[in-house]
Amino acid sequence: MSWVEDFRWYISGERRLARNTIEGYMNDLAAWEESGLDLEATSPHTAARLRCSLEKFQSLSSATLARRTSSLRLFVRYRALQNAAWESLLEELPASRVPEAFPQALTQTEVASLLDFEPGQDSSLLRDRALLELMYAAGLRV
Repeated sequence: MSWVEDFRWYISGERRLARNTIEGYMNDLAAWEESGLDLEATSPHTAARLRCSLEKFQSLSSATLARRTSSLRLFVRYRALQNAAWESLLEELPASRVPEAFPQALTQTEVASLLDFEPGQDSSLLRDRALLELMYAAGLRV
């Protein structure tokens, strides 16, 4: 059995990951192999080989690159269970974090137009207006 097939069993049987997650990991590992990494190699790749593979992914979005790197990290950790030399590859992999986008605040005009309605006798509209005013006054975010 190959290391990649063994890894599939590990993430499905032991780690009990969701089917879609498993498929995503396997697709990511296939992309790493297409980029030139030999995941079945006896010893880990050099930093130069890894950088060469990473360069092939530079056109991808930061989220896709982070996911691919995360998949490779888990695979390398799995390989390191059998051969500690593989852990050295983890130091060469970039952090797989995607920067969070901060929400845009509404302008005063947008807030005024949001609150510019008369609820009348409708209790649900009265409730909605009270909630909107509370959220604005307290600086709450959804």
